[in-house]
Amino acid sequence: MSTLTPARLAAWDAIALGTSARSLRGEAELLREIETVVLRAVAAIVVGRGLTAEAQRRQGFAHAILARRVADVAELDAEVVQAASEVIGAALRLLQRALRLAGQAGLAVDRDGRVDPGPDPDDERLRLADTCSALARQALAAAEEADADAARSLSARDGVRDGLALFGPVPYRAGLIAAAAARVRERALPPGATVADRTGWWEATPAQERQRLLSHGLPSAEGLPPYVRDAVNRAQLSAELIRVRRRLAEAGRRPTPAELVLRDRLRVLLSVQAALSKHPDARLLSLDVTSGHGRAVVSVGDLERSQHVAVLVPGLGGWVDSSLGGLVDSAQRVRAKAEGYGRGSVAAVAWIGYEAPGFHDVALSGAAERGVPALRATLEALQARADTQGRGQSVTLVGHSYGSVLAGLTSRVATGIDDLVLLGSPGVGAHRVSELAVPAAHVWVGEGRLDQVADLGRFGADPSFPQFGATTLPTGSGIDPVLGTPVTRPFWHLQYYAAGTASLASVGLVVAGRGALLRAGPLAPGPFPRPTVMPGAATREAPRRPR
Repeated sequence: MSTLTPARLAAWDAIALGTSARSLRGEAELLREIETVVLRAVAAIVVGRGLTAEAQRRQGFAHAILARRVADVAELDAEVVQAASEVIGAALRLLQRALRLAGQAGLAVDRDGRVDPGPDPDDERLRLADTCSALARQALAAAEEADADAARSLSARDGVRDGLALFGPVPYRAGLIAAAAARVRERALPPGATVADRTGWWEATPAQERQRLLSHGLPSAEGLPPYVRDAVNRAQLSAELIRVRRRLAEAGRRPTPAELVLRDRLRVLLSVQAALSKHPDARLLSLDVTSGHGRAVVSVGDLERSQHVAVLVPGLGGWVDSSLGGLVDSAQRVRAKAEGYGRGSVAAVAWIGYEAPGFHDVALSGAAERGVPALRATLEALQARADTQGRGQSVTLVGHSYGSVLAGLTSRVATGIDDLVLLGSPGVGAHRVSELAVPAAHVWVGEGRLDQVADLGRFGADPSFPQFGATTLPTGSGIDPVLGTPVTRPFWHLQYYAAGTASLASVGLVVAGRGALLRAGPLAPGPFPRPTVMPGAATREAPRRPR
């Protein structure tokens, strides 16, 4: 019988385990630096200077070997703790689901994970009780197994780990460790640094030093140049693919919970790899495969030199493994359409930097609220890099479906947004456009004729209502006001970025800074106005965010 109860499992912190794994990797890195410094110090001891010199050399080699062994152990420990973190995190999500389903039906999960359906239950209540019991007991078994496996693996290396105590006092120990620690700190980004701090730090770093930092595994972070983040994240992608495939190849025929997690991770990694392969100019700005459905942010176009940038945020089910490829394709279409309007170069960002909701929690704002800090950091990084380089760059934030909830919440606290586009939006957490930090003339709302999601008004007022105060984005069939080509109406919820649609053309015009062409028509859903009814419209652009 399991000794782990639902209450005890609910108190476990999978995120803290992940943090411990990262700390162990940091310790291993420091030990390898110490090994390098010790070997250099040993090499400086001149051979043939007597017994004292020979003794110092032997002792130095012994300490270098010990540092290497303990570093190897720390890396193995980190891998074990990370695996336990992933499985326990998955188990916690299973348990939470069981508790939520049981609670909604007025049922309780006992200490063994069983659910009593109560006296005289009907068939539906019996099925629900059985489902909740299965989920809870599966969660308890998986977590207990992962915990026991990790404990055994860690305990097996206690003897080697105790070797740290053998370092003992040697004449150069304190100085060597201090020097190694200083070198590690040099490589790291400034502790507690803001996005603007990181940008300034990198710009002030000499070119030769930048290369050394890159060769030693600089962490990817907002504020660093796209090419740096791309190089770091692609290296991580390749290493993770090799590691996950190796571990799966070593697995037995019967999949364990840990192997199921690895299979999910492999799907995420392969999706990222496929998206990058399809778009040669893509940059992998962010990659995290350690939790949930993963996180990835991919740009197309030159973020560093483009005059206009679009950031696309997906909604329900917008996960890396199932949606990244399509979102990058959409970003490429938006970029191409905006550049076709001849107002300068354009880059676009496919942003899956948060855990998008599934059907079970899409009616709640929690996923959007949790995603705000990451999206805000991305927007502020764009602004910081443009400001540091003394160049102007307009940024359009485009939120689709539930992604518009996240975009709306972020627009209340973030700087660096010139235009906010809401497509098929169920609300933005506000009742009036004045609650957002973007001027009303630069908040655009578009919805398809048959898009029922856009009429929900689940998160505040329906932003398409005139009372909300936003500007209507034309999505009806008509003629492109710049290119003179026909455009069609997006009829349903997933068609806003489809080629040849009025919605794609409208988004492109806003991104290119030509929103005045849209304002020349009536502020209501309808056909694109033809150029003949808009003389001088391009000169009536409302003021954008000052630079």
